[in-house]
Amino acid sequence: MTSKRYYYMRLPDSFFSRAQVKLILSQKSGYRTLVIYLQLCLLSLSQEGLLYFGDQPHTIETLAVCTSVSNAIMTSAMRSLIELNLVEQLTNGMYHIVDMQLMIGKSSTDADRKRKEREGLQKQGLLAKVDKDKCPPILEIDLEPEEETEEKEGNSQLTWAHKGTNVPRKSSIPSYTCEEGESL
Repeated sequence: MTSKRYYYMRLPDSFFSRAQVKLILSQKSGYRTLVIYLQLCLLSLSQEGLLYFGDQPHTIETLAVCTSVSNAIMTSAMRSLIELNLVEQLTNGMYHIVDMQLMIGKSSTDADRKRKEREGLQKQGLLAKVDKDKCPPILEIDLEPEEETEEKEGNSQLTWAHKGTNVPRKSSIPSYTCEEGESL
């Protein structure tokens, strides 16, 4: 089974309360301009806000075709979006959706399947609810052994600094050998 990667757009709940969006909606053809803006956002999702096709930047004409509007409407909409700083034109002529990075979500079909599986287990009470805001404690562990020469029963021991446990040296572990055909 191959996992397909897909992108989705996340709009904050305050999107329509933003001053820029309110200014767009107050214009004569503001609703159309806002729909074009959302279409451009969706068009640029997988390119992280950049509007290009192949290796060429989109032009007003190609954007008009992609959004099914006339060149005049696209020109007017792009002028408004650039004036309101929602879209910018880069030096190479490519258009960039400003703040698109904040609206991009990524996932895969495998991640969605696992998420649904976890939700089902949590509903059944088989999976403990995890506090996502709580970070695990940071432990400082010294993995360098400290040599301890205690003569307990004739064995030299190593003590691990972070646990204080004794680890026998290889030389103190008895080795057993069997003759052919014998078992331990």
